[in-house]
Amino acid sequence: MILILTLLQARGADRVLVDLRLWDGSGAPVVEDAWVAVRGDRILATGQGEPPPGSRQSLGGRMVIPGLIDAHTHPWAVPGAALRGDDEDTRMQARLQGLRAFVACGVTTVLDAGSSFEAMEALRGWESAGEPSPRLLSLGPVVGPSDGYVDAFLEGHPGIDSVEDAEQHAARAKQAGAMGLKLTIEPGYFLPVLPVHSAELRREIARVASQHELPLFVHAQHRQAHLDAIELQPRAILHIFRDAPGDLPQQLAREDIPVVSTLHVDHGPLVWQTPQALDDPLSRLVVPADQRQTATSRTGWRRYKAAMARVSLPHSAPLLQSLARRAMPTGDYLRAAARRSLRNLGRVHRAGGRIVMGSDSGAYDEIPFYFHGLSSLREVELLVQAGLSPEEALLAATRDAAQLLGLAGEAGTITAGASADLVVLDEDPLRDPRALRSVTAVMQRGELRSPEGWVHGGRRSAPVVLAPIQGGPP
Repeated sequence: MILILTLLQARGADRVLVDLRLWDGSGAPVVEDAWVAVRGDRILATGQGEPPPGSRQSLGGRMVIPGLIDAHTHPWAVPGAALRGDDEDTRMQARLQGLRAFVACGVTTVLDAGSSFEAMEALRGWESAGEPSPRLLSLGPVVGPSDGYVDAFLEGHPGIDSVEDAEQHAARAKQAGAMGLKLTIEPGYFLPVLPVHSAELRREIARVASQHELPLFVHAQHRQAHLDAIELQPRAILHIFRDAPGDLPQQLAREDIPVVSTLHVDHGPLVWQTPQALDDPLSRLVVPADQRQTATSRTGWRRYKAAMARVSLPHSAPLLQSLARRAMPTGDYLRAAARRSLRNLGRVHRAGGRIVMGSDSGAYDEIPFYFHGLSSLREVELLVQAGLSPEEALLAATRDAAQLLGLAGEAGTITAGASADLVVLDEDPLRDPRALRSVTAVMQRGELRSPEGWVHGGRRSAPVVLAPIQGGPP
């Protein structure tokens, strides 16, 4: 009876994808010899064996998974743009290419974790006009005190210094379509030199966000900031803590507050010493040549260190900033920080805490290493290095991310009624997360394209034809 109902539900499909292995993101095991029926931009049904009538397209025995969700991105940022001195026209073209890169890598939904209202409007405009783009959710401008983190790192993000400021900001964010608010508890990336809100004002900001039905997301990178964030009971904490944990992993698990991982923050800069990491075909496709050059050259590294010294000590004399530039982290320091972040995330995972994938791609124009789309795939690989199983890492980037962002049933799973967002892979990411780089096609809202089609095809692209995998499915 279930099979009959499923087949009836699938009648009227525009397209039936057949000859595939299906991991639907629900936590169920892989289904062999599966099919997926699509009508318009929706999944009609999935099944096994004989497919329903309709226009069939064979995937040649390939693995199909849900479109990935990155719960911490900055799509308005252009990696390394400030270091190169890119003009605004160049940056606008790079932003469009960044949106295409997300989809080409199989990232079909992203949370913009901090953009000005003007940037929000422009990104939404491109999406609604049909430009290739992931589904965009936004937290709007970051909430922080004047002369603090937002002034040091973020352009177009007003300082919030009172309850009245917070009320006005929340009202505008709600009107602009933000899905939540991002509060920073950030005394400084390398040195604690930046002011933060008082505990009383933080509580008031959390209350204002709740009144406007805007879930609170907290930027926190150190243990004490995480403890301060827990008091606010946010929807999630953005970033893993970067210092000694104490009993923080157990507290996060008890309070059931998800941590959005961003391990790539510490791992990304290491690419300048290992440029061969960008030599695979997908990296060559989605990382523009100028961004690659900035991220892997000694000149780019020197400019990056100078920029980070400047923003890390925003109110200091040039001489002190120059001294700080010379003391900025080396590769050895970054490797140690990367190992520490992996250990800390592993501790949260072993304690039973919830982990959601987020890469911090883009971040700021002063940072050249966080490439859109590719950083998301690297983040999944790092989750496995931190101790998650490949399936747990994929769930953190699909079902669990969708639940965090209020998209359960809409994104993150390949189930009846969900948006038709899926990724076609030559290899099996449940065996090795690096298989995510074997993407051969991505369906976004019912449109199936090759990665090249998403990057170069504009608003319309040629149909995808996939030959069977050599030797059959793995």
